[in-house]
Amino acid sequence: MKKNKTKLKKGFYYIGDIGYIFDKTWNKILKETDFFKKENTKILGKNCFVNNTKFGDGVYEDEESREYGVDSGLIGCIPIELIDRDNVDNSKSFGCGLYNNYAHIFYMEKDFECKFIDGVFVFDKTKIDTSKNIFKGDV
Repeated sequence: MKKNKTKLKKGFYYIGDIGYIFDKTWNKILKETDFFKKENTKILGKNCFVNNTKFGDGVYEDEESREYGVDSGLIGCIPIELIDRDNVDNSKSFGCGLYNNYAHIFYMEKDFECKFIDGVFVFDKTKIDTSKNIFKGDV
């Protein structure tokens, strides 16, 4: 059973495939984070939570039926100030996340725990089960 967890401070967070928002700096971020192998991840100096999904790419749902499209095999919870539209190559890739409702912005009212346990991401009260892919094809 794979486990990962960390605590993050209250604030606004992007939850979704982080590959959609770091197109131009993706290789730099992969090197900086050692390909997200460590439990406590920092991206550009900010604390974040990133983990592989259980089965890789696909579309996954949370308990409120919000969808999360994944093309990088990763789901992350990152402070929204890291989203820089200049880092995105084109509106299609950015749109694949937020504009097509395949990623979401949340306001966390207090410090919260992020964890991944055997395929399930938990971001405070939001749970995304990546053992159940609801889309059979490319995102």
